[in-house]
Amino acid sequence: MEQSGKHKNINKRLLAILLCAILLAPTIGGMFVVIRSAFASSPQSSPYQITYHNVITSHSNPTSWVYGSGFTLTDPTARAGHTFAGWFDAEVLGNNVTQITATDEGNKDLWARWTPNTYYITYNGIIPSNPNPASWVYGNAFAFLNPGTREGFTFVGWFNAENDGNKIDGITSEDINNKTLWARWEEEQVGPKTYYIAYNGIIPSNPNPTSWVYGTGFALQDPGAFIGHTFAGWFDAPSGGNKITEIAASDEEDKVLWARWTPIGQTTYQITYNGIIPSNPNPTSWVYGSEFALLNPGPRAGYMFDGWYDAETGGEKVTNITTTDVGDKILWAQWTVAQYNTPNWTFANLRRDDLKLILDGLTDPNGDLTIKWFRKAGKRDFVELDISGQKTLDIVRDTNYKVTYKCEIYFGEELVKTLESTVKPRVHWVFYVFLGFCGLLTVSVLLIVFFMRDAKPRGGGGSPRRSSSSAGPRGGPSAGPKRRSPLIR
Repeated sequence: MEQSGKHKNINKRLLAILLCAILLAPTIGGMFVVIRSAFASSPQSSPYQITYHNVITSHSNPTSWVYGSGFTLTDPTARAGHTFAGWFDAEVLGNNVTQITATDEGNKDLWARWTPNTYYITYNGIIPSNPNPASWVYGNAFAFLNPGTREGFTFVGWFNAENDGNKIDGITSEDINNKTLWARWEEEQVGPKTYYIAYNGIIPSNPNPTSWVYGTGFALQDPGAFIGHTFAGWFDAPSGGNKITEIAASDEEDKVLWARWTPIGQTTYQITYNGIIPSNPNPTSWVYGSEFALLNPGPRAGYMFDGWYDAETGGEKVTNITTTDVGDKILWAQWTVAQYNTPNWTFANLRRDDLKLILDGLTDPNGDLTIKWFRKAGKRDFVELDISGQKTLDIVRDTNYKVTYKCEIYFGEELVKTLESTVKPRVHWVFYVFLGFCGLLTVSVLLIVFFMRDAKPRGGGGSPRRSSSSAGPRGGPSAGPKRRSPLIR
């Protein structure tokens, strides 16, 4: 019986120790994880790599990411004649990948998939029969065929305008956009054909005919007097080219001629600039025989400079003055309104406590936008950071305060967008160690109290008391069985 009581006592102690171990396990395990995460880098902190294939153009997606962060994949820039079908995880077939999630792991290979565009052709005019296709897929090429025969007419060709326009002989492998074509016919002439001449340049007066009939010819005459100049001749190009002195009887096809002049002595010509001109580095005159390129007239907020033109709207673009240019010039500065996208921003997780704040989708083709960054710790006021103009901001979490970051984007003096985000403070690893220590100490105290209470005797001290019935009839020991001491369980 005494051995059985001892065994029960030992079992209770083992049960207490087991209960203590169960209580301590989460605390010790939690402390181990916290200390390990504080002093050892996470196995997921190393960035995973993304390799992009078949992009052809360019894209702005990151080439790496850290586990726990995620982002949406954006389309690459436009590719001529194609539509972007998406990012896929295989070169052929595979799955469409639209984003990298926070739980994605492992390096990735992504393929840009493109679909060639289909374009359509509309044919107009008198078309007896048309063997040409009504559409084509980008990258294919073919020549246009004649639309049958028309009595009394000769087919001239397919043109991109009902009158004038350019002759279109076929579709090339690089052609894009839908096309509208007109069949052009020329009435068959009975007898010799008539050809035409167009005259260009400075022509005070022109005694020459504007057409001639095949089989006849004539000598070209000077176009009157141009003060301060000597007539150099008629040429088949505005500069360079061949000098043309006559139209021969055997000449065919229409002609375009330019009058060319040579200044007598040193002749100076003037240039007048019109339009909105912030600043103009170009000369206002030049001497015949010299040449120079025309420069941009400085930046204009909100606009892109298209160039110098010889008309207020439309007209021909003039990029330079050549050695053969003559006569005063009047030029207009033409502008196009610049297009801007005001951005949003995203956080890129670098490590557990380091972030990168990134402006997404900001376009500023003319350099008119101003970017300002601000930081506010706790309840303090915003303080401007000395990094104006940057599109990214490196952030380290503060130990004591939550920190608010603000980005302001200005167009000139006008505030066009404000972005604001708050970063919570990081808790120092010492706090977690202290918390674990407190938990361990509490459990240890409870365990000691439990053992102390368990070791205390249940009966009092001194000699065990005998019962009045324990004595025998003669005051001797009882003949009956012995009673156990209350200390023996």
